[in-house]
Amino acid sequence: MEFEMLVWTKSSWNVRPMFNYWVVRDALAQDAHSATHALSDSSVQTPAEIDGMFDTITYAKGASVLHMIKGIMGETPFFNALKAYVQKYKGQSVRPEHFLSELDTVEAAAADVKKLSDHLKGWIEQKGYPVVKITRNYDFNAAAEDISFTQSRFLLPVWNGSSTSVHSATEKWDIPLTLTNGAIIKDPAEWADVQVATNTPCWVTSAAGATEKLSAACLAILSERPQVPGNDTMGSNYIVANVQQYGFYRVNYDLTNWIRIIRAPVPSGTTVNILNDVATRGQLFDDSFNLARADLMEGVEQYDVPLRLVNRYLPGEVAYAPLASATDNIRFIDQMLRGSPNYRRFALYMQTLAAALYNARPDIWSTDWVDATTAETAGTESSYGELMFNNLIIETACFYEVPECLAEAERRLGVWVGRGPSAAFAPDERLSTENLIQTKSLVLCYGLRDGKPAYWQFMKELLVLPGTITSSKLILLRGMACSRDESHLQELLMMATDTTIVRSQDVNAVFGYLTKFHQSHILTWDFIQREWSSGKLTNRANLVTTFGGGLTNQWRLEQLKVLFEIAKDGKEATDIPEAGAFLRAIERVEGNLLWIGKHSQQIASLVSRMTTIGSDSTVPLA
Repeated sequence: MEFEMLVWTKSSWNVRPMFNYWVVRDALAQDAHSATHALSDSSVQTPAEIDGMFDTITYAKGASVLHMIKGIMGETPFFNALKAYVQKYKGQSVRPEHFLSELDTVEAAAADVKKLSDHLKGWIEQKGYPVVKITRNYDFNAAAEDISFTQSRFLLPVWNGSSTSVHSATEKWDIPLTLTNGAIIKDPAEWADVQVATNTPCWVTSAAGATEKLSAACLAILSERPQVPGNDTMGSNYIVANVQQYGFYRVNYDLTNWIRIIRAPVPSGTTVNILNDVATRGQLFDDSFNLARADLMEGVEQYDVPLRLVNRYLPGEVAYAPLASATDNIRFIDQMLRGSPNYRRFALYMQTLAAALYNARPDIWSTDWVDATTAETAGTESSYGELMFNNLIIETACFYEVPECLAEAERRLGVWVGRGPSAAFAPDERLSTENLIQTKSLVLCYGLRDGKPAYWQFMKELLVLPGTITSSKLILLRGMACSRDESHLQELLMMATDTTIVRSQDVNAVFGYLTKFHQSHILTWDFIQREWSSGKLTNRANLVTTFGGGLTNQWRLEQLKVLFEIAKDGKEATDIPEAGAFLRAIERVEGNLLWIGKHSQQIASLVSRMTTIGSDSTVPLA
């Protein structure tokens, strides 16, 4: 509900489209493993078990399911039910069925229709969530509505030494399905990101693995079902499900539909279609990458579809949430390929893509965002979403070393250094022509990337200056972790373990900054091995998880296993506090190696064939 309050009270920030990225995407990622839990579990009894329920699943998935219910009911009925629930049970202990009962009261169903609460129980009492596979009939005589659905629980691979993914066939959900298609053209306001989905859902209730046809009952409900037979090859003849991503599930399509989405013309101007919807673009990026990671893309190399979606749509992206969804998934590939012979081809492709985004926006560093309710310049500032969008483009361009981006970051750092230590963190930074306050973390990181000694020395002096507060120190340390000068990184590691410079509770945060680049990650891992028994390292289990689990070659895996033996020092694994972290890290690295063996060469080959940024590519998908 705090997000809804932010939307209502700060409408000028334009944050509603970010809910799917900030909350739903995080919940989908966390709930995609076998070791998760339901939102409500009656077997939870002990204080430790209760404490364990207060995690991302409970908060982010809980918010996502509420978001889904709001999409099913509509905004006004949902909030009416919420108000009635709070009024009726305020000050009392409650269970999920109390809330569901209020939903039923507002959303009264006919006697022969399943109650909303019955549809929703599976989402609350089961762990995980489904993926819906949608298959269309493309035969010449098939009807436009000849579409079938199959549901199964979505799980990321469980690596057991043979690279097999374990997918359960027992769980099922009642899935609120909405459909639209590329032929539906609307006024831009109808796809506006502030609108709740207006498509009444059709409930998919088939058992896991069973195929369910689009029924007559569903056809009567779905106002935006396909009107054109599947065999028609016009560019707009594709379907998109889970409209505006109100449902807490992933969607997979048959390959033909994926190809049509990739190659679809994107309308603009006074009439738009589903691909103009911010949430939909983010969903297509996130679903396709995760389906590939789970080996669920059929008839094509796993990463073919998501990378072609990126190549086709990302250069023209205009909103933060879809861009962030795509770049986060790309960063996973980046982390897997680091240190491999195929990384250079991938990085060069990403540099070309990032340059197209960056160079198309000459004023990208000048975004000025302030709270319109307090700023003297209210009404002239950019939206918060625009600030986030522009800064993410800068981050991506500088990370992949677009020369113009790195040069501008270094120039701006020079201006900042030139102000002197006393003015470095002055409150008037936003009013300066360089607008440093909005891009400070980017300027400090990438301005120092080439390790200019004078800039490094200035930041060191600021770090120990008596007036530098803790939050400013962490900004400095984050920037210093970006230097590619090995002597700088070694010096930073020593500073990170010096409690006169870095507070003990901030040490792991500083170590975390060093995971951004491959060079600093490996240097830090070597430092951890050297200093394991020195007493300098705090929360060693977290360091093993972060740095050990991120290793990506066989030699480093052997180092991890050796360090585990050193940590045990002749004891049983159960006798050391870091045992669980070591075991999880070893399993993760083994999974990394299997992923690299399966996908590394394929991805390098795919990006090599994508010769035109913004194109669907002339090379066939299948």
